[in-house]
Amino acid sequence: MPPAEPLDPVSVWVLDHGRHSSLLLPAEDGINRYSWGDWQWYAEGVTGITSGLKALFVPSPSALGRQHLPEATDLKTALSRMSVGVAASTELRVEAEAARRLRTSLDARFDDATQRRYNPDYDLLFIADPRPYSLGDNSNRRVGEWLTELGCEIRGNPLLSGWRLADPR
Repeated sequence: MPPAEPLDPVSVWVLDHGRHSSLLLPAEDGINRYSWGDWQWYAEGVTGITSGLKALFVPSPSALGRQHLPEATDLKTALSRMSVGVAASTELRVEAEAARRLRTSLDARFDDATQRRYNPDYDLLFIADPRPYSLGDNSNRRVGEWLTELGCEIRGNPLLSGWRLADPR
């Protein structure tokens, strides 16, 4: 549920990629996409059954991903510049300052990272994240936490990527 009446609203979008989610935030010169997941699966592209089961049931190193979409100002343009599939998208209107703070915080982590890894399959640049990845702490939960930072209320368990928008009034 987004904030009821943001004073200085901007659009952000939750993208449902089928099994996982990512978040689009406005940037100074476009839109940034952020995602989070298991390092081996997501950043290294090791996507076999063994690594998938391990990622789900054994806490493992995680990755924070970012894609910059220059000059994109709306969802349609952003999606046209992405090479990954999107099953559904949800637009939310949030306070511009909250979106700026979250983006600045996430971008600062990239600025401070000494190791980066690009995975063309997801079109994301990844850095290591200190929080372990697991089934109970996955990309959907992380997107839910980011939405909470944006002033949204999350109801239910964001284990899967089936997001629904509720009227804040």
